[in-house]
Amino acid sequence: MLGKIILLVFLILQGISQDPNISYERKKDLTELFPSAEFLYFKYPEWDLPGSENYVSEEAKRKILSKDKNFIDVELSAAAALVVDGETNQILYDKKANTRRQVGSLTKVMTSLVFLEENANLEKEVVVPSEALSAAREGADIKLKEGECFLARDLLEALLVASANDAAVALAVQNSGNEEEFVKLMNEKASALGLVNTHFTNVTGFDDPRNYSSAFDLAKIFKEAYKKDFFRKSTQKLEGTIVSLNTDESHYFKNTDKLLTSYLDVEAGKTGFTDEAGECLILLTEDFGRRFITVILGSENRFQDAKALLSFVKDAYHIPEI
Repeated sequence: MLGKIILLVFLILQGISQDPNISYERKKDLTELFPSAEFLYFKYPEWDLPGSENYVSEEAKRKILSKDKNFIDVELSAAAALVVDGETNQILYDKKANTRRQVGSLTKVMTSLVFLEENANLEKEVVVPSEALSAAREGADIKLKEGECFLARDLLEALLVASANDAAVALAVQNSGNEEEFVKLMNEKASALGLVNTHFTNVTGFDDPRNYSSAFDLAKIFKEAYKKDFFRKSTQKLEGTIVSLNTDESHYFKNTDKLLTSYLDVEAGKTGFTDEAGECLILLTEDFGRRFITVILGSENRFQDAKALLSFVKDAYHIPEI
């Protein structure tokens, strides 16, 4: 009888650990009721932690941050948010991180990742198509003109730093012939990364209920993109200027991420906004000698939410003595 009770508790806890609708903190509280099931807490979400799937090694435990159980949770205006340790993949904060939402220009993280993987030579020339001008009329742009010619690297930098919609469409058309074909590559990449709450219909992040992702999926996309040297350097830049190869016209742009020049130790970031998505933000910061990825979705004040979250993590967590 006792064995059956233990088995029942184990199965319940295993279900809890894998249920995306139960918050991270609740998972921790529930699994701690059953010490031998500690690995269930670390197993959520299913990123590759050091050690095997069902066991947290001593080496891993030395890197896992410990949270003060008495620390009051942080209040955010964001509809969804996530803070994840980029080294151990430990979730430090989770608010509806697996909920599908429109994400605005954070879509362009995947746009840039796919373009970088498709194009080894960023010195190729790209002619601005008419479709790029249409995209520019709906949001951020750098006022490209049809027929202008640029190096691919210049347009990609404008996409990442200034979130330029016209640059995004120009690159997609150059790579695949049209935006629709490029979007297919984005969705194929999402599948390859195992993203179950992500689907794209455009390269810009324009409002569309079928263009969505989640805070958790976006953290994985960003982590993958950050492996690319060009992506790393571009998401750290504050401003830039590109010059048309055939008209000599200059196009100046600047980063909208106000936290890059703040007191916070922000290494890189990407902003996004549409009416349906609300204010969105991805940040890469450093603390405890390691990097953290912070994702903010559907916020009323993304920068304030990000500052509150990072302050929470810094104060609530510490490296345990093992």
